[in-house]
Amino acid sequence: WHALRLYEKALADFRQAIRLMPQDAHIYFLSGECEYRLGNYESAISYVDRIIEIDPKNAIPYNNRGLAKMNLGRDAEAISDFDTAIELDPQSATAYNTRGVVTTNLGRLAEAISNFDKAIELDPKNAKVYNNRGVAKMKSGLNAKAITDYNTAIELDPKAANVYSNRGCANNNLGRYSKAVADCNKAIKIDSKLAAAYYYRGFAKHKLDSYSKSIADYDKAIDLNPKYALAYNNRGGVKYDLGHYAEALADFDKALKLDLNN
Repeated sequence: WHALRLYEKALADFRQAIRLMPQDAHIYFLSGECEYRLGNYESAISYVDRIIEIDPKNAIPYNNRGLAKMNLGRDAEAISDFDTAIELDPQSATAYNTRGVVTTNLGRLAEAISNFDKAIELDPKNAKVYNNRGVAKMKSGLNAKAITDYNTAIELDPKAANVYSNRGCANNNLGRYSKAVADCNKAIKIDSKLAAAYYYRGFAKHKLDSYSKSIADYDKAIDLNPKYALAYNNRGGVKYDLGHYAEALADFDKALKLDLNN
């Protein structure tokens, strides 16, 4: 069941296996992975806690528990787990990468980039790490350097739709709107359900004065992600430029309801 990604059925069998073999850390590992895949992060943590009781010197469970905590917004606890994973296995590119992701989320961008640098030193063929470092550089305002990382990620994994989308965002930031559209087109061709790609393409088309196509892209982004506050906000901006003030105001109101901190 686990191999077929039928995680609920797999969990039922793993629970029975645990009753028969309560000291088998691998069963807890697989159970935790199933819970994680199902989005049951607290349950995943409980399984990983048990693995750590059985095998406290294994770095992998600490990294996995950190990922679950990160998904719960418990970033400080997640970093502590990633720190422990690295202490136990200083050669773990995965732990440096995940610590880089959480420090990016916290806005500690220089620290994040340092973590990604180390992950790349240990695993130079990992496309996801280059993408993650690109995101941290882009958030730091280093858009040209971010594009270099995205280029490498695409060379390593030409089917990574999110990387094309991210490169489109960086090109938008640099005012290269036609290139941004081309990147987002590639992303959408690979993954037609990637809301961010429609959002970034909508932004570029607005800048290129293609208002109706921009609105269509924001419509699609919102259809795919109804809680996409920035898409409502930017769609409102296009409608405002068109003089459709009542519709623009409705979009701005919706964006504020979804993100009161923006």
